[in-house]
Amino acid sequence: MTFALSSIRRDLHRIPELGFDLPLTSQYLFDALTSMGYQPQSIAQTGWLVTIPGISNDILMYRSDMDGLPILEKNTHDYKSTNLNMHACGHDAHMSMLLGFANALKGKSFYHTIVLLFQPAEESPGGARVVLEELSFDLNQVKGCFGLHVYPQLETHQLGSKPGPMMAQNGEIDIIVHGVAAHAGTPHRGVDALQIASNLMQSLQTIISRNMNPLDSVVAHFGKIHGGEARNSLADRVVCEGTLRAFSQKNYDYLKSLIRQHVSAFEVMHGVQIECDIRDFYPSVTNDTQLFKRAQTILGDQLTVIEPVMLAEDFGFYTQVMPSLFMFLGSGNPKTSLHSPTFDIDESILQTGVDIYLKILESFEKKEG
Repeated sequence: MTFALSSIRRDLHRIPELGFDLPLTSQYLFDALTSMGYQPQSIAQTGWLVTIPGISNDILMYRSDMDGLPILEKNTHDYKSTNLNMHACGHDAHMSMLLGFANALKGKSFYHTIVLLFQPAEESPGGARVVLEELSFDLNQVKGCFGLHVYPQLETHQLGSKPGPMMAQNGEIDIIVHGVAAHAGTPHRGVDALQIASNLMQSLQTIISRNMNPLDSVVAHFGKIHGGEARNSLADRVVCEGTLRAFSQKNYDYLKSLIRQHVSAFEVMHGVQIECDIRDFYPSVTNDTQLFKRAQTILGDQLTVIEPVMLAEDFGFYTQVMPSLFMFLGSGNPKTSLHSPTFDIDESILQTGVDIYLKILESFEKKEG
């Protein structure tokens, strides 16, 4: 395989796949890694783990996600997606950077043991959790777990991160209101689930502003509602779908309890059944303070301290059990956004990502050497 970061990124961009079902992406990575002389170990169904043994058992782990999104790409470049999915969150770039890092390390010896992780299912349902269940080494050996994520809201090549909570804990919520269907001309014979759901949505918008500290960052957002059969009928079933986000477990749990209290009150008030299903997804991405300080020393002005963001990432699972550092990398094209059908990057950042990984490694090697 001819090694050119932009070519690799474009190859991967053409074949986006979802979740754990990544046969083309997985095979591409396997072929690239074996061509470098590595022997990748299968992990989390379609992911790969490359271990470069060092003099020490102390581990430095570098992680890239692999999956795309079910988004129809609207870009017109000649390497656009060949299917109905899209790498609209930059995972094609992340894989390319980690492959470039692997290529830079081949044939070299290190004090630390280096682990390169290509992880599936970041978007859903959370491949990091599966990876942690399958890792064979002692997590206490990990001295640092590192990840980069392209980010159009930063200047190209600029890094953004912060110590402590950087990205939100998140969950999904489905609320189903069960009413009684009836003709619009005889509303007294039914129970309008649509009206109840509408009032409930309005009420839920006040629970944060009236029950939680305004200095705490918490989100309860409903982005989808559907129900009803005809314009002249009372809806007998309405489904509301939303997301919950917070930076602390305490606030997240309190938000869930407030929502359930509201739902129960509406059940009593209207004499209906209302289902409330809350599914916890990813924990907060919480960066290790010492690793962040190290990165500041290494990277200088290239690393900017940013405000935390309400986006979520399953890298949070790693930050719970090992010292970790997650950083955003300015990707160009600031007029677009992550998860947009027109998302794209300035491909010159691919080498920047490789260089960042190398600088982090060199800082650890110098300290021990």
